[in-house]
Amino acid sequence: MKGVREGELRERLLRPLLRELKDGARDQVVVGGLENLIQNLAKPFPRLQSLFQGYGGKTPEERKEILLEAIRFLKDGLTAPPPRAQAASLPFWC
Repeated sequence: MKGVREGELRERLLRPLLRELKDGARDQVVVGGLENLIQNLAKPFPRLQSLFQGYGGKTPEERKEILLEAIRFLKDGLTAPPPRAQAASLPFWC
């Protein structure tokens, strides 16, 4: 996904994960399964790729735990402060 900022990618990944959780973690929200989606789109996030390995073969309860951890990870990145280099370039009154 060239040209997509990290924050945008996190938001794009959050949507199907939240739907999957709401749907009961049945791995039916995304054609081809969430594991494939994550492996294809989440290359900048190896932690997510690792979390979703074998997702389709897990029980709904195990999937819910994976989803909750992944959602937490993605949301934490959306609210993180700017990197030091960016913060240093901002005026002191910001």
